[in-house]
Amino acid sequence: MLRIFIGAALAVLFLGALAPSRVFAGEALQPHSGISLASTPPAVRYCDSMDLVSLQARYDPLRGEVGYQDVAIAHNVPLTNPIWYQAVSAFGAGLGRAFLVQNALTSAPPAWGGRHLPFCNFLHVTWESDTASSQLQSALARRDQLITALWCTRARMERGDAPETFNPYLLVLGWAFGPSGQGLDSILYPIAFPVMGDTLAQGYVNEARLASLNILNTMDPAQCGA
Repeated sequence: MLRIFIGAALAVLFLGALAPSRVFAGEALQPHSGISLASTPPAVRYCDSMDLVSLQARYDPLRGEVGYQDVAIAHNVPLTNPIWYQAVSAFGAGLGRAFLVQNALTSAPPAWGGRHLPFCNFLHVTWESDTASSQLQSALARRDQLITALWCTRARMERGDAPETFNPYLLVLGWAFGPSGQGLDSILYPIAFPVMGDTLAQGYVNEARLASLNILNTMDPAQCGA
């Protein structure tokens, strides 16, 4: 995993990063109970041992940078270094969005209220399997599928479909997407930035905006069922 962050740290240094605020400073960024991550499977052991309050505070995909900071600290990455901190935060923000996308496009996602434990496991397993970049790229590859689902979600919201009939992850992304798709950048840019850098990520988002308009103009909202 460290080799990914070497590249990411350089990208942050030369291209500039999102640099989310460090919400949990000091003791909140220490490994929650000092347990060793040497056993197998360490991710499950670490996450399952957390109390619910700590789990909810640290592992929310809507604030993925906080969760990945906790993962990094647990794996002895020195976040006192601002370059490492920004790189970890950028990957965490992207992985939070990727987790939402992954679950928005599945038929049986975890309950929204219980999202924290699956997200904790997702982040730790991603770190330990060295698959952060591939997770982000996988989410980006589903761009058109996601955009179609988001336009359908907005159509159903405007139609007044009952909230309990929606995939909750897709509903959350649908609110971020907005009635005219103006929030697409806030969903895709954090996923693209860690693996592309700022310039290419901006280009990707610009292409996504055009794809979004094309999808809207060619789709039939009547086909958007529950």
